[in-house]
Amino acid sequence: AGSVIAQFSEFKWELVRETGFGGMLELKSWQKINLKYSAYLMDRVDLDSCSLNLESQGVLDLVDKD
Repeated sequence: AGSVIAQFSEFKWELVRETGFGGMLELKSWQKINLKYSAYLMDRVDLDSCSLNLESQGVLDLVDKD
């Protein structure tokens, strides 16, 4: 995602911010992201409570910036 975002024009950056996904603009360019770990985390996001359930490690509340 980071390499694609780096190519955005300022106009596209502003569109991303306006849609509420401004946090994505802060991602670094990850060449080798662990897709299994990413899927694990995304499976644990609770949209109703805006939290991330990390099972034995607890629950992390997510805020708009996240």
